[in-house]
Amino acid sequence: MTDVPAASLVFKYFHNSLGAFRARGATLDAMLRIRDAPPVIKILLTAIVLILLPGAVLSYIGLGSVNDRARQLEAGYRGTLSLVRDRIEQEIARLEQQVAGSLGQSGADLESLSASRQQLQKLRAERPWLKLPFLVSPAGALVTPTVSLGWVQARSRPLFLSTSAADLFARAEAAEFARKDFAEALALYSQALDKVRSTDERASLLACTGRCRFKMGSYASGIQDYRQLLSLAEPGAIMGAVPTFVVALSQIADGCAAARDEKGRIAALQRMHERLVAFPWDVPGSESTYYLEQTSRELDAYARQQGGDRATPNAGRPDAPDQRGAALLQTVRRVKWIYATLLPDIRPKATTSVAHVAATREGMPAQFSFVRLGRAALASDDWMLGYELDPDEILRTVVPRVLDTVDRGVDVRVAILDDAGATRFTQPNPLSAALLVTERFSDRLPFLTVGLFHANGGSIDQLIRREKATYLAFLVGTLLVMVLGIFLTVRAAAHEVAISRLKSEFVSNVSHEFKTPLALIRMYGETLESGIVLEEEKRREFYSIIRAESERLTHMVDRVLDFSRIEAGVKQYHFREADVVDVVRHTLDIYRDQIRDRGFAIDSRLSSTPIVGRIDPDAIAEALLNLLDNATKYSGDSREIRVTVDREDRQMCLSVEDRGVGIPKDEQGKIFDKFYRAPATATRETPGSGLGLTLVKHIAEVHGGRVDVASDAGRGSRFTIRIPIQT
Repeated sequence: MTDVPAASLVFKYFHNSLGAFRARGATLDAMLRIRDAPPVIKILLTAIVLILLPGAVLSYIGLGSVNDRARQLEAGYRGTLSLVRDRIEQEIARLEQQVAGSLGQSGADLESLSASRQQLQKLRAERPWLKLPFLVSPAGALVTPTVSLGWVQARSRPLFLSTSAADLFARAEAAEFARKDFAEALALYSQALDKVRSTDERASLLACTGRCRFKMGSYASGIQDYRQLLSLAEPGAIMGAVPTFVVALSQIADGCAAARDEKGRIAALQRMHERLVAFPWDVPGSESTYYLEQTSRELDAYARQQGGDRATPNAGRPDAPDQRGAALLQTVRRVKWIYATLLPDIRPKATTSVAHVAATREGMPAQFSFVRLGRAALASDDWMLGYELDPDEILRTVVPRVLDTVDRGVDVRVAILDDAGATRFTQPNPLSAALLVTERFSDRLPFLTVGLFHANGGSIDQLIRREKATYLAFLVGTLLVMVLGIFLTVRAAAHEVAISRLKSEFVSNVSHEFKTPLALIRMYGETLESGIVLEEEKRREFYSIIRAESERLTHMVDRVLDFSRIEAGVKQYHFREADVVDVVRHTLDIYRDQIRDRGFAIDSRLSSTPIVGRIDPDAIAEALLNLLDNATKYSGDSREIRVTVDREDRQMCLSVEDRGVGIPKDEQGKIFDKFYRAPATATRETPGSGLGLTLVKHIAEVHGGRVDVASDAGRGSRFTIRIPIQT
């Protein structure tokens, strides 16, 4: 039996109510319509108002409590995170105060370059998180553990102690540079060399004699002068703005190159590179960087020509000159950048308290700290200590030590990320999910962000998911029970209404169908009983009509009884091996005259070969008669019916086709429902019970088959019973 959808009733009712409200413009009228609404609508409205609305309010309140729980959890994590961040920054501040205090209390004479470097080297060794400590003198010189800038003042020419040596030197320069008389110049330089005794004076004159010999083409003699100069030069000796060993070795390399002594040139370059790495010097310009880069390039080029590594006895060791040279170059560039960019900004701001400045060099962030040492240094109160913080070392050594002192909870871990989002530090569990909460460090580590994450990788929403899931499951379950109860109640009410209506229509239709044959039987029976009809032929005609109407009445009764047995589940079928073609042919032979009397012609197209299967012949015949009955009822003006029996693959197909009124597409899925009759006017005016197609469908399904319908409104219908051939 077809149920009336509750949703369609509600929609239809509210649509009508809204139309009435707009038409009359009266609230009272709408209320009266609600009062007069069908019971189904009243039940639905009552359920919505008394059940669903309170449920929705409770749901809103419950969800609010779950959200409050999430906010409380986030607030707790933020408190823990603030504690972690503050502890890390406090520890860094304590370490920085120790650095300034230890240097000030050492009593070192910072006026000595070597002493300043020793202090810085000691600081860096004791505190690896100091990436590049440096001192700034009152005069503005900058000193690092390896490189100084602005400390040594370059001399343009030697200061001779004796007047005679000075006079010879002046005359030699005039001969060399003015008159281009290199032989005279060499002689004068040699005479001056015999008159001086100090190392600096002898070094200057040896450089001059070697230069003159090179100009005269005496490369071997000139190289000897420069080697003698190299033996005199102290590690820190400066000639002009360049260390003496650089002058000597660079000239030796040039002399060997001019003399085509490649091995000698490479040996000189190698030695100069090693000295540059081992003894970096204070250079106000870019000479240090130039010589380091130049020697590295030439030595690398020579190694490539030889098809191997750089020819150096230290090659392969971690502190090989080429590796240390690259590090030194990087340090020199950084020191120059600090000297030119950073110092002008921080020197006026330096105080006895540690201050910080963030900077970016070559696209990379860096964090510097600086403090004025005051009177802690014996020489002056204007010295300033600065250093670059090494965040990697801080994260490796300082942060784990601090985290051991903070109570974060069992499952909470700490992660630190940079501005690019890359993880710089995590506790044992790797960062595998979104952070619970995050905060940036202050001015000590401004390029880093600290965050908390859960050990199982869950976010705050995931952590409260179980609570939320439990609540939502209970809530959804309750609402579903409510909705299901409302739906079942409304559906039951709509079902009862539909059943009542369909039963009334069924009783009316069946009564009408019973009434017609009974009336004919009574009429012809009374006529025969009265003796009016005397002709034997006429009497036989009346008897035939009475018999046909009796068979029609019997068929209708059998149909109702069969439906009753099917509904009760007691309908029995008797399957046996039978030929469907014979069953259809026999049925058509029996009822052909009756159908012909209705004015219909049957075009039977039966298979020429038997189609044998395990069937109930009586049930197949009943299904055929029901399809023929429908065809005669709904054929309209057409009087042609086609019956076809054929085999398709392993199926027997029985089709009944008419050229009648047809069935609309949207009705074809409902015509097999019990008691259902299409709402079309032509269909409604034709008597019927709405059980014929229901019985046909049931018979086909009992045989393991199905019923297909192909129909177009106004062009007829074709019903096909498809049953698998089972033997």
